[in-house]
Amino acid sequence: MSSPQKPQYSQSEELANTITHGIGMIFGIVGLILLLIKATNHQADTLTVTSMAIYGSSI
Repeated sequence: MSSPQKPQYSQSEELANTITHGIGMIFGIVGLILLLIKATNHQADTLTVTSMAIYGSSI
């Protein structure tokens, strides 16, 4: 049984992939910051802030 071949992507596909992942990362960081700001504005407890930080960093 031969090993499966890796797909070959063009440079334009790789560039588009890089750009979209970068945009997604920026939105994730902004979302994390907004979650933490909301938690602190509502005087959330430590567990809530920690949960939001873990969730936001996983995005």
